[in-house]
Formats: sequence, structure tokens, C-alpha cells
Amino acid sequence: MEIEKRRLARRKRIYTKMVEQKEGYRVHWKRFWIAYIIEAGIIGSTAYAGWHFANRYAGDEATAGATQVAAIGSWILPSVHHSDAWIMAIVATLAISIAELARMPLVQGFRTQRSKVMRGFLLLGVLMMCVVTTKSMSQVMEQMFHPRLRYVQAASANLRVEQSNLAKLEAQKGSAEAHSKPMTESVERLDAQLLELNKSLQGLGPRPKPIAIPPKPWTDKRGKRHKGVTTYTNPPWSGDALIKQIEELNAKRQAAAEQQTSAGMTVVNFDEQIADQRNIVTAKENAHREAVTNSQLHSFTAMVFGKDPVEVADGEVHWFLRFFVLIPALMIALASSLLMMAAYERVPSRRPEKFNLDINADGTLAHFVKSTASQVMKGQ
Repeated sequence: MEIEKRRLARRKRIYTKMVEQKEGYRVHWKRFWIAYIIEAGIIGSTAYAGWHFANRYAGDEATAGATQVAAIGSWILPSVHHSDAWIMAIVATLAISIAELARMPLVQGFRTQRSKVMRGFLLLGVLMMCVVTTKSMSQVMEQMFHPRLRYVQAASANLRVEQSNLAKLEAQKGSAEAHSKPMTESVERLDAQLLELNKSLQGLGPRPKPIAIPPKPWTDKRGKRHKGVTTYTNPPWSGDALIKQIEELNAKRQAAAEQQTSAGMTVVNFDEQIADQRNIVTAKENAHREAVTNSQLHSFTAMVFGKDPVEVADGEVHWFLRFFVLIPALMIALASSLLMMAAYERVPSRRPEKFNLDINADGTLAHFVKSTASQVMKGQ
């Protein structure tokens, strides 16, 4: 039994060698299957990423819905209606995934085809399919970085909103201060005027004493005589005008002081709001820094440009994203194609060896005839 197995294995090896000699190449099966495993991974990841892409960019929740069309026990079979954009995105994904199946056979044809013209066309097809694979894998890798990038973008947007609110409050505070400044200047000006008037009033000296007017006797209706009452009158004094001006300025100052106090309270309220808003901005900055720290893309971009990850601009991130996505995607497409090319090895054809043998046919034949005749004569 063991001998029979060995014979079968030997016959199989001999047959394989004969086929390889006939076809002119042999297959390195390990490289062959690794290339196809990579191709299967590319097709699967492309289809899954395309489905996520359709849900993210072409999903229409307003038109999408599910209706029950059948039930098997406790299982409900829904019929989901999607938008036309979602359906076309899925169709495009399936088309690219199916087209991806052509790359490995094109590589195989390029390695096994003997016609140079066909090899040129097949190589062109391989290069075109590598472009398709690059596009598919770049979509896959972009979605690998998208979640963290989306968190950073959301944190950055929230930070910009809060910074804008802070700038708005500071502008409103500046406007309130500008509105309060003339009122403060008006109160100060009125205080200065009152001070000058008070100094002028003090320079006039004390008010003159009232002048007593002697009483005038008078008789009532009954004929009774009365002495009258002594009256007093203030003599003319230039300080009366100053006192009137001081009273008017005090009224104006009181009104200006009330307006100044109201404007000052507004500024104080803005100070409190600005302090609270700065706390909010600080919290958003911490959230943004944490999101950037968890973003591998920002860390790599910062290393390339020599910056702090928080200081990396969106344009720099997208530039590095193109580099970090397209180059690996192209390498994946080329690596699997080159691996399939390396799976086919040329087998040199074996030519019959030439031997320079100098055979004396006549001498050999004569010796054979002589020996035969001698044996016949002896009766053998």
C-alpha cells in the first residue's frame, strides 16, 4: 500500500513536470493563494466601505421606511425602501467590487501569455485595474480615519462657536464702556463746574443779613389800633445767581450719575458673562485637545510639519490625508498584483543533449557475425 502511494505520488510529480515543461511556467501556490486572499479582502472591504458610504452620504431618512411583507415565526422580513441616491451608491459599489475580480486574471494572463502584443494589452489592463483598486482602498482608508477626524472637526466647530460668543460679549462690553464713557465725563465735568461755582460763592463771603422793615400801624374795622409786624427782606446779593446755577447743576449731575450707574451695571454684567464664557471656552479647548490627541491623523501631520497637534490647520490635515490614504492604497494594489506575478515562474525547456560518439559500426557488426558463425560451426 505504501509502495503504491509512492508510485502514485511519483507519477503525479512526473505529470506535473511534464505539464510545466509543456506550458513553460510553474505556479508558486503559496504566493498564488496569498494574492487571492488579499484580493478577497480588498473586495470585501470595498463592499462594506461602500455600504457605509451610501448610508452616510446618500441615506435619506425622510424617504426611507420599512414595511412588513412576511413573517416566519417570530422573524419579520422587512421591505426597506431607500432613496435613489442610496441605491445608485450601492450599485456603483457592487460594480467596482465585481470589476475588481478582473485584476488577478489579468495578471495571470500577462504572465502566461506568449504573444508580446497581448502581454502589452494585459499589462495596460493590470495598470488600469490598479487605479480602480487604489480608488477603492482610498475610500476604505478614508473611512478608517473619518470617525476620529469627525470628532476633531466637531470639537473644533464647537470651540469656534464659543470663541465667537466670547468675542461678541467682549464687543458688547466695549460698546457699553464706550456708551458709559461720555456719561462719566459728563459727571466729572459737572463736578468740576460745581466746584468752581462753590469756590466763587465762597469768594463772595457770607450772605448779607436781612434788612428789618419797621412795622406800620393799622386800624381794623372796629377802630382798634394795631402796631403792625416788623418784616425782613434780603438785600440784593450776587451769590443768589450762583446758588441757582448750583441747584441746576446738582439736578443735572444727579440725572447723569443715575445714567452712569446704569451703564456701569451693564458693564459689570458683561464682565460676569465674559468670565463665564471664558470658562466655557476653556472647557471646549480641553475637549478639542483631547479629540486631537486621540486622532492619529493629527499626530502624524504634526510630526511632518513640526507643530503641536492642536496647531495643525485643516488644510495641512487634508493634504497629509491625501498622502496617507492614496499612497498606501496604491501600494496595496501594486503589492497584490506583483505577488501574483511572482507566483508564476518560467520553466526553461529541456533540449536533447548532443553526444559526440565515434562508433565503428562495421567493426562491431563484423565481430557479431564472426561470433555467431563460430557458435553455429561448433553446433551450439
